[in-house]
Amino acid sequence: MDKWNESLGALAEGPPGPDGFQTYSTHISGFWNAGSKPNGGYIMALGAKAMSLTLPYPDPFTVTCHFLSAADEDGAQVSVERVRVGRSLATAAACVSQSKERARLIGTFGRYGDASGPTDVSVRIPAMPEPEDCVGAARTLPTGVSLPVVDHVDIRYPPRTTMAAEGRTSGRADVSAWFRMRDGCEPDPFMLFLAADAFAPAVLELGMRGWSPTIELTVHIRAAPTPGWLRIHRRTRALVNGYFEEDSNIWDAGGNLVAQGRQLARLGAPLG
Repeated sequence: MDKWNESLGALAEGPPGPDGFQTYSTHISGFWNAGSKPNGGYIMALGAKAMSLTLPYPDPFTVTCHFLSAADEDGAQVSVERVRVGRSLATAAACVSQSKERARLIGTFGRYGDASGPTDVSVRIPAMPEPEDCVGAARTLPTGVSLPVVDHVDIRYPPRTTMAAEGRTSGRADVSAWFRMRDGCEPDPFMLFLAADAFAPAVLELGMRGWSPTIELTVHIRAAPTPGWLRIHRRTRALVNGYFEEDSNIWDAGGNLVAQGRQLARLGAPLG
């Protein structure tokens, strides 16, 4: 089994709890670590997958996650509460816990195939060199901290970016990248949570350094992605007192806008 589905497939259903609660046990994998800590988008995907298993509708439309403490590579529990089930959408809340609570989520799920209505997308897909002409993400940061996630995710930046060329800054917190799994696993809706949070923040283009932990991340999934590379654009418009927002737009290989994300994060101490 590929690493992504192996990680999400580790959810084991426990006995139903009272008042519409369902519990799952799982193992938080180190495959998706930055340094010694799992990527937040992966933790979010675990919680969203548990909600999907609990609700009658499988497809995430919108999920918000508040990160309460950094997770560890270890066993974990996910508890899910069914909040409301309607005729086309259902909402649940979830908690990911280890020795303490790691993340709280709320999400609404439906079926992509049932969605219909007008479409008008003004978000433009970024122009980028082809993946073979881009530069792969470094396995180790300049501080010496390793990024195990890069062993499993192929992230490629256009050559003229800070991420691709150490010491170069554009002065604009705006960056694009290609994204896919190294083992050939094709993207699914839950992988879009990882893609929305898997590479270095756009504020690096301002010359900023250090670890930037996510406080809250919301991802809207518009459709299931087609096979192939994902194309991601990330931008920050406001860095205020060390806190910044970051908007992400994600397109699939067919040029379809499949996800949009927004997170609030803060500049912290240097990682490592």
